[in-house]
Amino acid sequence: MTLDPLTLDVVAGAVVLLSATLFVAEAWSRRAQAVDRLWSLAFAAAIAASLATLADAFQPSWVARALGNAAQVAVLWFMWSGVRACGGRRPLVGVAVGAAAVAGLGVLAVGPAGDPWAAGGLMLVGVAVGALISGVAILRGPLRQFQSGIALAVLLLVMGTYTVFRFVLYITQGPYSDAFTTYAGSELTTLVVTLVLNGSAFSMVSLRVAQTTRSVLLRHHFDAATGARTPASFEPRALDALRDAEERGRQMCFVVVEPDDVTAIRLAFGGNYADEALALCGETVAMVVPPRGLIGIDAPHGARFEVLLRDMGAAEAEEWAAGLRTEFLHATFELPSSRVRVTVSIGLASSLDHGYDLATLRGAGQRAAREASEQGGNLTVTAGAGAGALAL
Repeated sequence: MTLDPLTLDVVAGAVVLLSATLFVAEAWSRRAQAVDRLWSLAFAAAIAASLATLADAFQPSWVARALGNAAQVAVLWFMWSGVRACGGRRPLVGVAVGAAAVAGLGVLAVGPAGDPWAAGGLMLVGVAVGALISGVAILRGPLRQFQSGIALAVLLLVMGTYTVFRFVLYITQGPYSDAFTTYAGSELTTLVVTLVLNGSAFSMVSLRVAQTTRSVLLRHHFDAATGARTPASFEPRALDALRDAEERGRQMCFVVVEPDDVTAIRLAFGGNYADEALALCGETVAMVVPPRGLIGIDAPHGARFEVLLRDMGAAEAEEWAAGLRTEFLHATFELPSSRVRVTVSIGLASSLDHGYDLATLRGAGQRAAREASEQGGNLTVTAGAGAGALAL
């Protein structure tokens, strides 16, 4: 089957319109914040770009081309503004508007005598730069801790790289050359843009839901699914306990409990089963935490637990961890086809080796838990003296 360019533009426009509408509806149903408004503007610009492209296809118009070029650039730069807002930085909306205006004014400056690719280089540069800096901003900011954030960054970097390739052909071969038409023409670009926009819409919705969930987690003292304390509740109490233990000269042990199989369950059976497995993990850990012990859930990951054991050294904590792993062997979890056991990788860090600083103890425990996981899981590793904090 062969699609003519006009049919392809119509189909792509309909798909973009659907994706944009779904994103805007989902975002505004959650009392849209600055990030949602900016990303909604990006998808509104995507709709405008599709409509301008269709208008120019039905009736060639330099005004429609100017609007289309400006809108295409606006899509990426409003995404960039939203990424900055997500990281707590100024969104610099004026920069985004300015970049779009330059692309549109370039066409208007040429006027009606210009060909369809008049000032097209400005549009390509605007799209490429906007996509690349958006992807880099995600990878350098707090959004990189979410899988959907990484996916969005990859999509934007792919879009930016492809547009750089188009720009190179535009400059060296010309927009009407066989090379440009074959490898970077409008038909191929329409498919690439449609796929990137749809993937971006899905990633953004997932990302905002994950951020909203974490925000709720941080505001409440206990996680509803697992019963563990949230960071808002765990960290102040842990700091007080460590300060008191240091003053009294008592040992403390920080424990990181990382389930081995929850990610695999999520990929194989879906999020609902993974959440149930995580809830089972939380219940099992809470069941064996000794009196006056603290149990919390790690907010950025949301899939590992932290335990502060009072008046315990490394040897006693290792015995406690062995008992915890035994409890996990008896705690089976039902999947659609079978019942399985969820094992854990445990990392221990004692105050005797690492002092009473919470960040240092947490970092050493995380490193030890990761080592246990890399050795096959269902294992306890005690962090040696001098193991520094692990930045995650």
